[in-house]
Amino acid sequence: LDYDATLVLTGRSELPAAENCAAWLAEHSSDDPQAERVRRLAEIYAAAPGRVVYLSGHIASVEHVEGLKNLIAEKYGRLDGILHAAAELETRQLALRTKTAESLRKVLSAKVAGSLHLAKLLDAWPEARLVLLSSIGSLSGALSSGESDYAAGCRLQNHLAAKLRAEAGQTVLVLQGGTEFSASEISALRAPRQGRPAGG
Repeated sequence: LDYDATLVLTGRSELPAAENCAAWLAEHSSDDPQAERVRRLAEIYAAAPGRVVYLSGHIASVEHVEGLKNLIAEKYGRLDGILHAAAELETRQLALRTKTAESLRKVLSAKVAGSLHLAKLLDAWPEARLVLLSSIGSLSGALSSGESDYAAGCRLQNHLAAKLRAEAGQTVLVLQGGTEFSASEISALRAPRQGRPAGG
């Protein structure tokens, strides 16, 4: 990590703590569906010893996000940045006529509920930056026909970011798949606010 920051990661997978990664990898085959995730997590742990925490849970769960909020408040005292990268793609049901209500809920939960829950953290830490990973599909009608649920979730992220910027003056950026942040957006993420170091 470039800054003296603590990185709190969260995801749906049950993954080991830093001290247990080596043992987990030794006990599981490289073909295990979780093996690549554990290897990558071990690399992140090694890059910033003692400054990376992983907590399992679904970002669409308000109880999980409240738990994250309480942990951050009690253990670290502040939050400087939020990166929302969770997504769910239902590739087996791309045609609108085959989509089920359960499939729609599954795809929308990460993008819609997850984004709204994380945005609520800005109430407690209004100086924090929020970055939402969206998709170019949210801007294209042609792409939305087969992935209308995913495109709708991404479009909500676009509108949510615009609303928070306009109404609260908060630093909220959206990164569309295949695009890059502009120089001014990068400056906004790095600029200190009220004397606090960016990324802390």
